[in-house]
Amino acid sequence: MLARMSTLGERVSQKREQLGLSQAELGGRVGMSQQGINSIENGLSQRPRKLREIARVLGTTDTWLLGEIEDEAGPTPPALKGAPDPLPPSNASQPIPFVLPSQKIPIYGRAVGGIDGRMIFNGEKLGEVYAIPALANVPNAYALYVSGESMEPRYFAGEVVYVHPTRPPARGDHVVVEIQPDSDGEPPYGFVKRYLRWTGPELILGQYNPEVEIRIPSEKVIRVNVIMGTGAG
Repeated sequence: MLARMSTLGERVSQKREQLGLSQAELGGRVGMSQQGINSIENGLSQRPRKLREIARVLGTTDTWLLGEIEDEAGPTPPALKGAPDPLPPSNASQPIPFVLPSQKIPIYGRAVGGIDGRMIFNGEKLGEVYAIPALANVPNAYALYVSGESMEPRYFAGEVVYVHPTRPPARGDHVVVEIQPDSDGEPPYGFVKRYLRWTGPELILGQYNPEVEIRIPSEKVIRVNVIMGTGAG
């Protein structure tokens, strides 16, 4: 067990360094920016929203990181009075240990401006990020930089969204929609929007800023991919 530490930031920092991760690498694996991890380690964020994800990647628990317990494996429940003796150890195989994700996925989509957050999908890779756990070992998973303000306050320009290429969308999912170009010779384009329904003749999407419904003829739709998480890249 580690020596006693008084703050969340110290515990996150020590566990991260023990695993040989940089702040940027830890952030990439939980969908946060390097600046976000730095804020935690410097005591500027006392109970971050992704604390459980951070604990899972660091191989510990959120209660230990918060200093609520001193045993990283969690507290041992007290024996009940009159309870039977514990069973002898079984010969069952041990659980598979947690493995830190190391897979990187490409970032696609070049912003073209405008109020709808349109992006061009010309196949150009803009960079790479670590896959979030939900996309670990998912073939052809990818990421995008959000363009424009049309999906605020849910998504902001410059955020990274992590995309599953084959998961079927359900009503209310946030999705990346790729659409046939308007003219021959142009690359496909697309948006980050909210999936409402697909009636047959048209795909119906939701937008937050301004709040409108967007209707796209089904024959124009190339693919609809579900967003599994976000980060700052």
